[in-house]
Amino acid sequence: MEEKMRELMIDPDDTSEDRLRVFKKDPTVETNLKNAAPIFMSMLIELFKKYHGDIEDNKYVKEASMEYQNKQDAMKMFYYECIEPADPKSSFGQTDLRERWTEWYNDNVSDKNKPRPSLLYEFISKRIKPKGRRWYGYRIIHRDEEVQEVDTDVESVSSDSDDSDSD
Repeated sequence: MEEKMRELMIDPDDTSEDRLRVFKKDPTVETNLKNAAPIFMSMLIELFKKYHGDIEDNKYVKEASMEYQNKQDAMKMFYYECIEPADPKSSFGQTDLRERWTEWYNDNVSDKNKPRPSLLYEFISKRIKPKGRRWYGYRIIHRDEEVQEVDTDVESVSSDSDDSDSD
């Protein structure tokens, strides 16, 4: 009954990507996969013998992997440089995160293909459990705070050197 209702709700003229992903359930898929496993394994063994285990990665796969790694590395650097634990009531939202991410990315990464904000939200959510569209117990370190920390260090160094001159 549910499958019949689903068929009625799907527009057959809809060629959108979502429509193309809808398939009828195949009750024999599990059996077919179990039967295909030995055949697939023998194909893999033949390929291994043919190439002696020296199979080169496809250049497109390498490029896509490198691009993904670079995006992950940028998000990881952003996370460690711009997000820190705070009191449990502190929080930041998606807009705050997106704005700081854009600033940071433009300042620190030469690649202009910035990952979509949704990928950043997913990345952060794997590390900090969100409540709704906010992350609690952490705060964003803003650009002006980074500068103040450096200025403070410079002042303390110069005041230390002034003290040592008087000795």
